[in-house]
Amino acid sequence: MTNPTSNGSERFVFGRVAAVSQNEITLWHEDRLRTYPPTREGCALPSVGNMARLALDAGDAYYEVAVFNRTGNYKAAAPGSAENFILKNCAHGCAENDALDSADDNSGNFILKNSQSTLPPPPVQRDWLPPRPHDVDAADPKPHSRECADILRWRKPDASGRTRMGILKFRHRFMRAMESWFDAHGYTEIAMPVLVPAVNPEAHLALTRAESGWLSPSPELQMKRMLVGGFERIVSIGPVFRAREISARHNPEFTMAEWYHVWVPLETILDELEDLIASVWKHSPLNQGDGILRLARGKTITMDAHPWPRIPILDIVRNTLGLDLRGVTEAAELYERGYRAGLFAMENAGERYEQLFTRLWERCENALDYAAPVFITDWPAPLASLARLDPENSSIAKRAELLIAGMELANGFEELTNAAEQRARFMRDLETRREMAEDVGGCERDEAGKLHNEISDKTTAETHKPTESADDGRDEFKKLHIGIFRKLGEKTQNPEESELAKLGKLHNEISRNAGIRAGEKKQYPALPVMDEKFLEALEAGLPPSAGMALGFDRLCMLFTGAEKIRQVLPFASDEL
Repeated sequence: MTNPTSNGSERFVFGRVAAVSQNEITLWHEDRLRTYPPTREGCALPSVGNMARLALDAGDAYYEVAVFNRTGNYKAAAPGSAENFILKNCAHGCAENDALDSADDNSGNFILKNSQSTLPPPPVQRDWLPPRPHDVDAADPKPHSRECADILRWRKPDASGRTRMGILKFRHRFMRAMESWFDAHGYTEIAMPVLVPAVNPEAHLALTRAESGWLSPSPELQMKRMLVGGFERIVSIGPVFRAREISARHNPEFTMAEWYHVWVPLETILDELEDLIASVWKHSPLNQGDGILRLARGKTITMDAHPWPRIPILDIVRNTLGLDLRGVTEAAELYERGYRAGLFAMENAGERYEQLFTRLWERCENALDYAAPVFITDWPAPLASLARLDPENSSIAKRAELLIAGMELANGFEELTNAAEQRARFMRDLETRREMAEDVGGCERDEAGKLHNEISDKTTAETHKPTESADDGRDEFKKLHIGIFRKLGEKTQNPEESELAKLGKLHNEISRNAGIRAGEKKQYPALPVMDEKFLEALEAGLPPSAGMALGFDRLCMLFTGAEKIRQVLPFASDEL
């Protein structure tokens, strides 16, 4: 297998075939995807997923191909070639410079059937193989069982030749690159608490509760308290939790990079995100140096098309669905317009604004086909979350999301600093949760939780101190409600404390007690409570700032070509 025109400068590469066309072959080689064009016609082409070895000339173009099939047979596929090999017990992947020491039958790895061939044996990735029988644990003299899933969990190649071990090594590189970027831009990394007594009560968040509080769905509230305390650039990279979120792109526990920068607008934080992702992209095995991210099924994304486009979400809805929603902030009006356009059904009547808009946005997302990353900006005010409203248009929130190849990677705000407005939003969120009767954390609400709702009904309607006649002797919780309300009335003669603040504190006190049943079997609230310390910090003065939350696991998926989030995690939720 020599090329008479190569002048002895030919070499060989070995890897799994990722893509094949009449003009080129793409191999997963040395932890990267590499594409090679042919130097002459007539070379038989391997199938995607098979192992192949290419003979290259000085210009890195191939002139002969040898290929493994899925049963382990290795044979030369070049015209007229008679070489024939068999591979036994070999990983369907390869490691750099890991050639076999021997090619005899005793090795159990590679058998050379045609001893006259000039082909050197291909490299073999050994580290995915199960341990040999003599590899034993000192505490357990028995050999490790080959039935244990962990033996192959991280080292067994998938259909494209990648292993989770290899992907996790790239994850490590991505993490180091991201941390280096934050260091270079003056950010202080903070290890935020995971177990917290109060959380953001947004209705769409599936919260995870614990015996003494909640597993944090985001460090946002605590990080903003630090901004009030004088920090100007802070970042948290760590685990967050969303209950019941399990899919190809969701795991109940995932890693999020969240950062905040004071005295800057949202546009600055979007510039930072774009620069951060560009710095991580340099370390991707899919980066071939041409700025193109090549994904499955032939999809390509131009990563270096800076600046990335920023498109208002309502423009996308109008251009995709023909529905003009400018100024629409009420669910009833949104439903009416969507129903007339044939986008909603009768059974959607009565749904919340968020539910209705999500239905529209899912239709738009399926139709989007951007060739570059794109920021989706200017979200409707009812979807503001913790973002401030546009001072020039109160129907729009200063919020943006980043989409790459149809995957939502990041969500950022120009932060709300008005404490009264934030408290009002939290109250609406809690009321929505009560109406939804949501089984927070996957557990059904107990009777105390139901009673809490009845008490909350009365609480939200009251604006004055109740009388003793309100106590009909139903139970201790009713008495608790009255006692707290009277106590609040005695304490809050200060006119600076709003009625809304009093009601919020009352809701928290009742919530903390409503989760306690007979025998005190449960010591956690039936519904989340408002974070009063966060609201007090807002009242003290949060400086104008912007923040961003980036899903690190999804970024790893994108830059390694993984199609499921479990491929970029050491353990998925069902592997623990």
